[in-house]
Amino acid sequence: MVYGVRLGLTVAVLSILLAKVDVGEMAKAFGRVRWSFLVGALGLVGPNLGLQCYKWRYLVRLVKPDVRIGEIVQSVLAGLSLGLVTPGRIGEAGKIFYVRDVRRRALAGLAVAERAYVMVSNVGLGGLAFAVLVGRGSGILLVPLVIALFSLAIAPEVGVRVLRRLFERLPFKEKLTPVLDGLGELNGDKGRRILALSVLFYAIHCTQFYLLISAFGDIKVTAALWAIPAIVFVRSVLPIALGDLGIREAASVFVLGRLGIPNAVAVDAALLLFGMNVFVPGLFGAFWVHRIRG
Repeated sequence: MVYGVRLGLTVAVLSILLAKVDVGEMAKAFGRVRWSFLVGALGLVGPNLGLQCYKWRYLVRLVKPDVRIGEIVQSVLAGLSLGLVTPGRIGEAGKIFYVRDVRRRALAGLAVAERAYVMVSNVGLGGLAFAVLVGRGSGILLVPLVIALFSLAIAPEVGVRVLRRLFERLPFKEKLTPVLDGLGELNGDKGRRILALSVLFYAIHCTQFYLLISAFGDIKVTAALWAIPAIVFVRSVLPIALGDLGIREAASVFVLGRLGIPNAVAVDAALLLFGMNVFVPGLFGAFWVHRIRG
């Protein structure tokens, strides 16, 4: 039932979006593509995926020191595949099931932590950009949120202690204890390292988006510095569509339209970003999902 609602929302968002975008203009934009920018964006797919694997390997080694790199790659690709069919790509957390002989709940805690650090970058940095977009008044709410997010990211043990106290009152706390133990593996130094890796991944992602917009249209670097993070922010706080499909494109039309960039260019760039970073790797991941489970 819930999945059907999500699928319906995804179709509805895409339908509304396509009604506002000239498909013919989208095709024409591909005919005018500047290949140097497109190749540059494609060239960053490797660093993008490589950094995801490196970060996940660092976390997995906290509970399984002898994990093989091949197992990490398979796990990450399988997670990307599962993320394609879940809202906000939360299905990526399913990659924990493709790491063998490990304390599964402890690894689940680390997967939650990884996702939280991604959200710190997306919501924290993107929130500031969104405040610029909608007006200074929003900063009154967003700036304290950003400070709180980064403070917890730098000192994750504080958040873990708070969660332990909250979970002590729950009847099923025994099942959650191993998850919190996994979260507890991240002390200040380790947390700061994951934060740095997450911010680097965020920078690569935003750079790819800038290159793709530039491949189809024109955008100043200074404008991109706030416009692209604002798009990422909107996509992150509205995890209602499967694989974020439609939300990312609609946010791109809304934000980039304020800069005079045609809707067709915004949608082309957003769809290509999704295709090269998520969809194609997710297709490879589907093979691993089937093979590993088989």
